[in-house]
Amino acid sequence: MFEKKIAWPKYQIIAKRIKVFSFDEISTHSTHNEHKQLIKESIEKHGFLNPPVITKDKFCCSGNHSFKIMQKKDYTHIICYQALNKDEEYFLSRMNKLVWEIIKRGDEVRSFEFIFQDSKLNTLIEKCKTLLEP
Repeated sequence: MFEKKIAWPKYQIIAKRIKVFSFDEISTHSTHNEHKQLIKESIEKHGFLNPPVITKDKFCCSGNHSFKIMQKKDYTHIICYQALNKDEEYFLSRMNKLVWEIIKRGDEVRSFEFIFQDSKLNTLIEKCKTLLEP
């Protein structure tokens, strides 16, 4: 019997774009070893923080390093954000980066406020408002 073992990120802020994928379903691009090592150390210290961002065509456009690191562990599936368009890809990617920066400086994410405090995300809020609606 096949047993799913799912890699669960700590933060799943935009629930309406969360999906579970088999690692085999997702295509990725090559990674840079220097940055990959930084992400690996972060995962070891803080855990798997953010869902990778996947396009509607199932390509990992953000979070590629964490995707590949988790793939090498004993998981069969991974929780990802699946963006429906380029604006969502950028929004979700930027949001994940901000979460990572908050955690790296020793804080916790306790609300959505950081989204509205970022000028780059603010430019996309109108285009991506359905992501923030209940």
